[in-house]
Amino acid sequence: MRSMRLTLCAGAVVAAAVTPAAYAADAGPGGVSVTPASPASGSDIRLWATGCAGRTGTAVSDAFVSDARLTGAGGGGLVGDTRVRTALRPGSYGVRVDCDGHRVTGTVTVPAPGSSPRVSAPASPVAPV
Repeated sequence: MRSMRLTLCAGAVVAAAVTPAAYAADAGPGGVSVTPASPASGSDIRLWATGCAGRTGTAVSDAFVSDARLTGAGGGGLVGDTRVRTALRPGSYGVRVDCDGHRVTGTVTVPAPGSSPRVSAPASPVAPV
């Protein structure tokens, strides 16, 4: 029983260590990812920018209440939080991240109120029992 517990703990550590790299890969070489993928108006979001060599950056969008300050994160990207404007019309809005003379871009899509956001199941490791 103890070896099973140790195996499960080791698996969790490996999954946690791999997650930032996998998340950064979603943005591609130099891009911006937004979590949740389709945020509602007035909600908080997390931004992940890849392709920046520096340790800080600023994300700007008409969709945001204020610019987001991004800082270095594991996996070679920059991460930060901001909020989507409350009175924002549904649609796609450009996101621009400036970092150490580099510029990366992405989009944030705000769904219509009452529409169901796209949900994708997170990848999970599979191990024999």
